[in-house]
Amino acid sequence: MGALGVVLFIAFILGTIFLLTSQAKKARETYGFGLVVNWTFVLVAISLGTMLFAALFGDETAQSYDPANALTLWITTVALAGGAGYINVRRSTVKFGIWITFLQYIAAIGIIVPLFLIFSHFRTKGVMSEMTR
Repeated sequence: MGALGVVLFIAFILGTIFLLTSQAKKARETYGFGLVVNWTFVLVAISLGTMLFAALFGDETAQSYDPANALTLWITTVALAGGAGYINVRRSTVKFGIWITFLQYIAAIGIIVPLFLIFSHFRTKGVMSEMTR
């Protein structure tokens, strides 16, 4: 079952990449804007950051628990996501604008998470080498 899981995971990743590239091409050719290289992608990336911090502040077991800050960050997340969706809908059709906003979230997660993992790997590697000296 392990090999099947790996094959399905790789197929899922390749399918997602194919979907993102085909929809980015459609957005660029039909409506004149890109999937990643535009301001709505920046709004999406910032909303993912505010969503992360809202989850951290909203965790009752965390030392940084602050429900007022968590609520403010959740409202900011919704406002940024709504703004990105609104801009995309204004530039295209309603259906495609909502769809491309959803795909921008998938692309942002697919870009930000690996960058975070790479950064933390090299950071941990540097700390570990200093500890062994």
